Amino acid sequence: MTFPDRACGVLLHPTALPGPYGIGTLGAQAFSFIRWLKDAGNSYWQICPLTPTGYGDSPYQGFSAFAGNQNLIDLEELTKTGFLEESDLTSLNDLPESYVDFGSLIPGKTEVLHKAWQNYSSDKHPEEFDEKFRKFREDSASWLDDFCLFMVIKTLNNGRPWDEWENPLRFREPEALNKIRVESSDEIAYHSFVQYLF
Repeated sequence: MTFPDRACGVLLHPTALPGPYGIGTLGAQAFSFIRWLKDAGNSYWQICPLTPTGYGDSPYQGFSAFAGNQNLIDLEELTKTGFLEESDLTSLNDLPESYVDFGSLIPGKTEVLHKAWQNYSSDKHPEEFDEKFRKFREDSASWLDDFCLFMVIKTLNNGRPWDEWENPLRFREPEALNKIRVESSDEIAYHSFVQYLF
């Protein structure tokens, strides 16, 4: 009897990687970890879901099966592409390095990502980005549009679960949804932008 070659790996969520702004990301730290895994003879890196998390910050309690968690976006990469300045990141410098403080991280990172969106909206970005972003939105419309709308409505409802929203929104009445689409179009576009960055 012959046996297949053995392989081993590591189960580690990217948030557990060391990072300069309170959390591990899918940026330089992840690539460094992959190189280390290879050098150590590992064949696999198993990760938990990478979706946006809800109450409790569990990767198994995500808001979407398709959307990515904004906390995993590498902010240093956004400074290289011109969406952010180094000075935009100073508000995150005081986050702990040995554990993730989601209570401080999420509002801080959201604020920085809003700054990146404002810079993009005011044409502070590479020209080729427009077409790539447009194509992403078009190709991902089957899930992206509803996800972005959901996130905006959830924010407008102070994070409450959907079954506690007012009936017109809870039951997805077209008039109520269209009203949100019009009144919150910029915030919906922001969520699309964040998903593209992911």
